[in-house]
Amino acid sequence: MIDKHATGLSRFGNPIARSRRDARRIIAQGGPNMGYRLGLVGERLIAAFTEIDACTTLEQRLMLIGANPADAREVEAGRDSMLYLLWAHSLESSAMRRGDESNDFDRAPLYWAVSFVMLDVITTDEAKPGVDAAMRRAFGVTFEELAARGNHD
Repeated sequence: MIDKHATGLSRFGNPIARSRRDARRIIAQGGPNMGYRLGLVGERLIAAFTEIDACTTLEQRLMLIGANPADAREVEAGRDSMLYLLWAHSLESSAMRRGDESNDFDRAPLYWAVSFVMLDVITTDEAKPGVDAAMRRAFGVTFEELAARGNHD
């Protein structure tokens, strides 16, 4: 019997590496459609996340995104999916970014690919009430209030 986790890393390593190369190429090219094109890479990644989560261990998922296991110590069980690790926890290439809070395009291309998709999702009419409530709890303002405040400074 083949352990499904034993094959997960080799099975998903190439698609993740290809997505990283594609995202880096898009970022290097820039242009007005960069966000859209990164979002297409992000959609491809997100579509694979369920299968990746089912076929890999936490340690393998960390390896796939180049995260240092020490940086994942605070990750709670149930919040260790690819989406959480890559986007919510922003652990892509975490060892290289240690001490630097920025998520620039070059060092976190997968994060940005997924971010463009997630930004589209959280700005839909269906998601807006929940996002506004979460923003108000976390920061005391909604996105619109924060943007309006920024325009007056």
